[in-house]
Amino acid sequence: MTTEKTPPAPVSDLRPVMNGLLTTLSHDLRTPLSTISGWLFMLESDKLDAAGKKRALEKIRTNIQSQVRLIDDVLLLSRCMTGHLQIAAAPISPVDPLNSAMENVRAIATTGSVALPTIAAVDVATVMADEVLLVRVFEILLKHAIDATPKGESVAVAITLQGG
Repeated sequence: MTTEKTPPAPVSDLRPVMNGLLTTLSHDLRTPLSTISGWLFMLESDKLDAAGKKRALEKIRTNIQSQVRLIDDVLLLSRCMTGHLQIAAAPISPVDPLNSAMENVRAIATTGSVALPTIAAVDVATVMADEVLLVRVFEILLKHAIDATPKGESVAVAITLQGG
C-alpha cells in the first residue's frame, strides 16, 4: 500500500509562479545567447568590414553584460529565498540610486525608442537602504516600465515622500 502526500498549500500555490519564473528565465537566457551566437557567426564568416566588426563586438559585449546581470539577479533571488542576503543599510537619498539606475538602463530605453527623463536633484527624505540593492531594484522596475512602454512614448519617474 502506498500513500501519496500532497504538498502543503503554500508550496502548491507557488508552482504557477515558479513555472512562470522558469519560463521567463529560460527566454531571458536564450535571447542574448542567440544574439551572441549570430554575431559570432558573422565575425567568423569574415564578411564584415571594420565598422561591422566593431558593431558585432559591441553587441556581443552588451549581450554578455545582459547575461551577467540576469545571473546576478538569479543569485540575488536565491540569497533572498535562503535567508543569506546581506544588506549593508546606511542613510541615503533615494535620488542618487535612482539616477544611477536610470543611467544604467538608458541604452535600453534608447534602443526601444522610449524616452527616459533625467531626475533633477530634489529634496527627499533620507532612507535606510543598501544603495547597491536599491540601484538594482530601480533598474529592474525601470526595465519593466521600458518594456511596457510603446515606442515614441516616455517612462514617468518620480520620487515622493508618503507617510510621514
